[in-house]
Amino acid sequence: MPWHKHLAILAPGVLLAALAIGLFVSKTTETASADQYTVNIRDFSFNPSSLTLQVGDVVRWENTGSVPHTASSATGIWDSGPLSPGGVFSQQFLTPGTFPYMCRIHASMLGTIVVQAPAPTATSVPPPAPTPEPTAEPTAAPPPPSTAVPEPPPAPTVIVVPLAPREPELWFVVLEQTPAYSMTDDLLWVASPGEWYHVLDQDAGWALVVWEFDPPDVTVWIELDGRVELGAF
Repeated sequence: MPWHKHLAILAPGVLLAALAIGLFVSKTTETASADQYTVNIRDFSFNPSSLTLQVGDVVRWENTGSVPHTASSATGIWDSGPLSPGGVFSQQFLTPGTFPYMCRIHASMLGTIVVQAPAPTATSVPPPAPTPEPTAEPTAAPPPPSTAVPEPPPAPTVIVVPLAPREPELWFVVLEQTPAYSMTDDLLWVASPGEWYHVLDQDAGWALVVWEFDPPDVTVWIELDGRVELGAF
């Protein structure tokens, strides 16, 4: 399509872009310290294609070619709209970063703006105030050593508790074999010589006894005669 047909299609947009340029230029002129950089649009390319500037600087695109072009942010931050031959668009950059852009009419035309943050201003820090040296307090003289002889600890008191008198127990030792009967007069076993029995009770010549190796509840009756020898222990 010839370039003059592009102009016929984009004529209304050119008028809006020109109005936007006039508003932007009047705004950027308020920053007296801002630098201005120019990008020429010709031969279907941005010249230079990459620019590095500082925060607050202004970029000015000028179409020096023979067909319309745009300078449009790839992320939608700015858009010049169609610039006819001789058209101009300016953009001020107030934040650091890398900003790619393109021509919306010719997608192969690409450019990049790199905005650097201002260098930090060195701030002088006053030296710290000297720390006062601590004042040594006078040290009290140690007390003189004691010459007193410590008293020995008191001797422990021994309490003697008298034991209750123990009643002697009756036992007998078997001298000859003698029968042992139950409470119902049944013969349970025959006591052998040398066995000892603890006497629990006596009744008319008989003794209720427990063999020394039996539990206390295993009691038998054995006759107190010459076959046993009784004694208190």
